[in-house]
Amino acid sequence: MQHRDEPRSVAAVPSTTGGSPTRRLWTTPRSRTALVGGLALGLTSAALTGMPAQAINSNPPTGPGNIEIFPMRDMVAIEGYTEQAGMQATITATRGGQVIGKTTGTVGADGFLEANHPGGVCWGVGTGAPQVTPDLQQGDEIKVDFSNGQWDGSKVVDIEATGVVLDEAAHTLTINGRYGPGVDMPNPTDLVGDPGKIGIEIVNPEMRNGSAIGERAIGWPGHVVDPLDPGPEPGYQVVGSVTGTDAAGGTFAVKYTFQNSADLELANAGSITALGWLANHEDPNQEAQYGLTLNEFYEFGGPGMGGCPAGPTQVRTNGPGTYSALGAGAGSITVNWDDAKVLPGTPAVEGYTVRAVARNQEDEVGKRLPNTAAAKETTTLTGLVAGDIYSIEIAAKSAAGEGTPSVISQVRAAAHVVPTATATTLRRPNADGKYAPLVTGANGDFGVHLDPAAGVLGAEVHYTLDGSTPTLQSRTFTPGDPSLQIRQDTTLRWIVVDSGNVVGPQGEKFYDIVESTNPAPVISKVAATPVSGAVDVTWNKLPADGENPVNGYRVQAYTGASADVATGVRVGDPVMVAQPTDATLTEVTRRMGYLTNGTSYKFSVAARYGTVFSNESALSEAVAPEAAAAANAGPDASSLRGRTVTLNGTASTKAVSYQWTQVRPAPVAPATYRDPIITINGPTTASPTFRFPTKTSAASDDGTYEFRLVTTHQNADGTTFTRGDNVIIKEQKDGFAASRTRWRAGDNLVGTGTQEGARLSFHSGSHTGPVVATAVVANGAWTVPGTNAQPTGGKFYVWSDYGYVGELSVTP
Repeated sequence: MQHRDEPRSVAAVPSTTGGSPTRRLWTTPRSRTALVGGLALGLTSAALTGMPAQAINSNPPTGPGNIEIFPMRDMVAIEGYTEQAGMQATITATRGGQVIGKTTGTVGADGFLEANHPGGVCWGVGTGAPQVTPDLQQGDEIKVDFSNGQWDGSKVVDIEATGVVLDEAAHTLTINGRYGPGVDMPNPTDLVGDPGKIGIEIVNPEMRNGSAIGERAIGWPGHVVDPLDPGPEPGYQVVGSVTGTDAAGGTFAVKYTFQNSADLELANAGSITALGWLANHEDPNQEAQYGLTLNEFYEFGGPGMGGCPAGPTQVRTNGPGTYSALGAGAGSITVNWDDAKVLPGTPAVEGYTVRAVARNQEDEVGKRLPNTAAAKETTTLTGLVAGDIYSIEIAAKSAAGEGTPSVISQVRAAAHVVPTATATTLRRPNADGKYAPLVTGANGDFGVHLDPAAGVLGAEVHYTLDGSTPTLQSRTFTPGDPSLQIRQDTTLRWIVVDSGNVVGPQGEKFYDIVESTNPAPVISKVAATPVSGAVDVTWNKLPADGENPVNGYRVQAYTGASADVATGVRVGDPVMVAQPTDATLTEVTRRMGYLTNGTSYKFSVAARYGTVFSNESALSEAVAPEAAAAANAGPDASSLRGRTVTLNGTASTKAVSYQWTQVRPAPVAPATYRDPIITINGPTTASPTFRFPTKTSAASDDGTYEFRLVTTHQNADGTTFTRGDNVIIKEQKDGFAASRTRWRAGDNLVGTGTQEGARLSFHSGSHTGPVVATAVVANGAWTVPGTNAQPTGGKFYVWSDYGYVGELSVTP
């Protein structure tokens, strides 16, 4: 008895497409076919285009596209995404929520893209992608993001072959393996009723050439004998056993018995693959397993082609992402950092090297430090030249070597200067402590400057004017920048970060701006608009003439949570509005744009009297902008003939009425079989229905119907406008198929159909010839008792309740 215990390469992609399909039924049909030098395509273009476009954004995928994962080769292939052809697809692998691999490529015209396989793309392509070929393992999740915003997902199924045992005397080959929790294993005593979602395969094209096996691919659960037509016995036997449960996992053993030693050797020379998938295609005519994992026995992982990043065990960890350094007195610098992030599967960080490099790039002082149990590390470098400036490098060390260091460009080896700044302006406040507007004008620059404290290296000042707390993502003020222009009461807040990444304390100063004592406007209305990201703000128009004329207004947005103008947080810069010249107007409306849909905002308005603004008005009520008014006729879809179809315009936004019409085929009266007029039930509702026409002959319509939805929308002033959108509903082909076509007394026609309960009629001679037999689709299958009366030309013309199905050739 021998055990296969040496790795070797696999020459072909496994498949279960071998055998005699007219005499055997597959319990786990697959559509893959082996292609020399490349991965097989699982679905044809014709099969894909008939599927609904909404079958995406799911995990597992639901078609028509599919995601296939080869964990032993660290390879991912997407296929069937013809609707995304030409788009960028980003494939991301995660483990426990952490990204372990990522790449980006262009989807081919055939809807196909591979990661880590010749002809495809390497892992590590694209912005932010880690430079590593991930070691894909059971449970890892795969997500594919397309550039149009759609996505699909899958995960690695936990099943693998662990060993092969040969018994040359008995001519047997046994594949042993394991499976993890959640894998849908077959019931060995009822493979028809419970075939599971796995397959254990042996593939060798030589097995079909002159051997008793007669097939290039053999598997378990493989062929199930058709009791109505058992046919000849195959040239081998296969039985399987399973221990454990789907919930807890367990082991399996698949034993092949061959007729002779030569056939045993052919099988032993083949490639062995354990397959598992997440879902079956709902259409029996589409032979595909969605979310498919192909775990190849003794295949090798790592980079799939030249130039790709190394596998995780050879990847060095880069320096930490969070770090800082500050002077610790004459000749000393203290360095602080958080532990470096390690990609799953890469060697653990054993320690760090911290260096202070002189400006001549020759002299350096450093330390080699162990990685402590703490998440934050610190050390002080001494013996430096007092007062000199050094760059600091922090590098992580692992068994793979020292990674790229994190670098701080300049730190002075001296006492640390706390990074702060001072707000200054040339304008002086009046006796009440109020300032005239702090702006730059013809008389000079009276804006506000933020000046870093003396001695702060590389000072970077971040500030806010809207009342919020400044962060390192806030606006930056650099010496030499134009001054800050302040025209209304404002609290200026700032922080300073130095070149050592040390952030100083927050500073702030309130500027009280002189305001007119004349009245402020009163906001009467705020409302979302038909335009995306916009709100209309309405207030009373103040007099443009008289003793205190108003020549303009200032509108300011605030966060929806703001309580008042004194403590609220402003959003964006104020918007200036000219005084309308129409004397008949009593109100002014300003559309405030560039807002975020679904986020609440409040608003204030101030009036300008001459050159001075009034106080701000009280804040308005909160209002959230909405998506733009639009018609949405729903995604393209498919339907079986004769079924009721519901059109769906409920995703339209801000519609006050709906109108549906048929646009293709053009509804020309009188209707014919080529251009039937469809009756739309409830055409002025959001979700009307219609009955998909049945086929009246082989030359009937092409099965494509297009409808247009026109929606009506209303502006705030009561005027209306319309928007439109079209949707296509295609015929979903009847899943009629015959699995046995022998027609004679004692032999029955047997097949399947997707139209449950459909009555089938079998005509002889022509579409309108005499009906020779009938059948009813029950539980997805139909049977017609055979007779010796042969149809004309050996052919039946098959009709169902829902129209013409097609031709069926039979043999006596």
